[in-house]
Parts: sequence; C-alpha cells; structure tokens
Amino acid sequence: MSPRSHLAATMLQPARRPWTVEEFLTWERAQEERCELVDQMIRFLPDEPLAHPMITGNLLVPILSHLRADPARAHALVVSHSTKVVADGCVLYPDVVASLARQDPKADILADPLLIAEVVSRHSAAFDRGGKWRAYQSIPSLVDFCLVSQDEALVEHYSRKPGGWNVRLLAGLDAELALSGLALRLPLRAIYAGSAVPSA
Repeated sequence: MSPRSHLAATMLQPARRPWTVEEFLTWERAQEERCELVDQMIRFLPDEPLAHPMITGNLLVPILSHLRADPARAHALVVSHSTKVVADGCVLYPDVVASLARQDPKADILADPLLIAEVVSRHSAAFDRGGKWRAYQSIPSLVDFCLVSQDEALVEHYSRKPGGWNVRLLAGLDAELALSGLALRLPLRAIYAGSAVPSA
C-alpha cells in the first residue's frame, strides 16, 4: 500500500492514549504528513481537489493585502495550511488563519488568531463544524470563524458578540462576507473566482 493510500485508509483514528498537547506536538513534528488532534482523534490531512487551494488563495491574498496596507498592522500574519493553532487540547491546521499579534518567526504555532477559515467539502463539513469549531470557540482572541464550501458558493460565518456567537449564512456569488475583526468585506464572487463552483 502506498503512503498516500495508507493515509486515506487511516485519515481518522483514535489516539493511542490521552496525549497532552505537548506529547502530540512532539510526535506530529516527526511525521512526514501533517496531522491534527481533535477530540482525542488523530486526523491525517488528505490531498484536496484543485478548488480547495484556489479558494484558500482567494481568501488569503486580499486579507493580507488589506492588513499590510495599514502601517499599524504591517506586522500582521496571514497564513494557510502550514501553521498550527492549539486550542482546548486540540492541535489544528486551519486553512486560513490571521493574527494581529506579533509572532515568533521560529515558531510553528500561531498565537492569538483573530480570524480562522476552513474550506470544506460535503464530506469534511461535519468534522470542521464539530470538534474543530468547539475547540476554536475557546480561543479568546478569535472574532471571525468561516466555513467556506468548496462545492458551492456558500459561507457559514460566525462572529463573536458579547455573550456568544452570531451566525450568518451567505449564499450565492452576489453575497458579501463582512469580517468585523479585520474591518474587511469580501464578495463571494471574489472568494470563488476561478473555482467554477455553482452559485447556491
């Protein structure tokens, strides 16, 4: 069985024991493939169809440009796929994560995320909406969380308000995503540019 076939067969499996975050990080950093720890389950991150990185890039670039245009926020960091977030005993790789906090350039864990977005398929949406979202809610700095469908023009946007979270469902290419934490509005038409997804 090839390594990729093996990963496909073991994409989600129980942790061998109740690891601490530090123990999992030590193990995961020695792996060739990226893995997440959510609800004591190890998830090997699979290859994604082309629409996934296209949508991810369409989110990342305007957010980074918007932040870098403000000299007071020029230190802001926006990254995709490669940087971990640790929350509520989970170790996660968000598809897009932005932070206004100054970061240690040698670290592989991003501190104080302000925005997290997950680009999801019909197969992964329940997982991202479940254990991962529960963990993300524990991050005090988080203001905006988005589930961005890769199958249709559809965004589920959670924004932190006093006392809880508001959720707004955005459907269709004419809708607009308002990220209050970044003071940025993104049309869904721009988010899905080039991905050939149908309008919801």
